[in-house]
Amino acid sequence: MDTNRSYELVGISVNELSVELDQLWNELKTDSQLRRRAEEVGIDFDQLRPLERSQAVTVEREGAGLDPATTAVIVAFAPVIAQIVADLWEHVLLPSTTTRIRNVVSCCPSILHGRRAA
Repeated sequence: MDTNRSYELVGISVNELSVELDQLWNELKTDSQLRRRAEEVGIDFDQLRPLERSQAVTVEREGAGLDPATTAVIVAFAPVIAQIVADLWEHVLLPSTTTRIRNVVSCCPSILHGRRAA
């Protein structure tokens, strides 16, 4: 399983995305609605509960994006639990980001769908 996904961020910094993911991770530990969404797509979050978000999902700047207004980033999943975390990312975390980030995602398809890192 590929443990990295590449994205172009438009209008949001790597730090802002990391803060948003930290908030969602904490919600997963306490919010039954968000947990239910994970369970509905077959994700057992109990396997991830002992981990901090940064141990399961990391976001790192890859370099400049396609143009000066974008930033290329790599979202990496911990290898031992990569499939679970990748599913969590695609089906729960990414769709649960704030409206502002969703608007950025919708205007830049490579963010929504990702490009497999080479």
